[in-house]
Amino acid sequence: MYLCKLKYAPAAESLPGLIKEWCYSLDRSGLHNPREDTNRIRTAFNRLIDKCEEWPSIATFYKHLDNRKLQPQLPEYVVGEISDEVAKENLKRIRNIVSTALPKQHKKKSHKERMAELQEQKLQII
Repeated sequence: MYLCKLKYAPAAESLPGLIKEWCYSLDRSGLHNPREDTNRIRTAFNRLIDKCEEWPSIATFYKHLDNRKLQPQLPEYVVGEISDEVAKENLKRIRNIVSTALPKQHKKKSHKERMAELQEQKLQII
């Protein structure tokens, strides 16, 4: 954009600071997802280059920025009535899933047993 020699363009020496400020503004606005935002930002700058006769403000840039594409939404799920038998079967399945996913619980050890284990671990380290 600087090479377009637009009116009110900043001096070359101030470009690094200006770029930094624009980046901070983009970051504050939530434009930090490279996969989603890179093309939107590039398109906005291309529009500015095509239309502007003077150096744009950040607000002008945001006016040329397209909205993000919305993520696909899940269809609304309507919960119907289920029988007690089906509900009990579903609970069994959930308990089975949870019991296999969680680590097995160990028997609680007494303070003496825990201290003996710690002492043994210390001896192994030494």
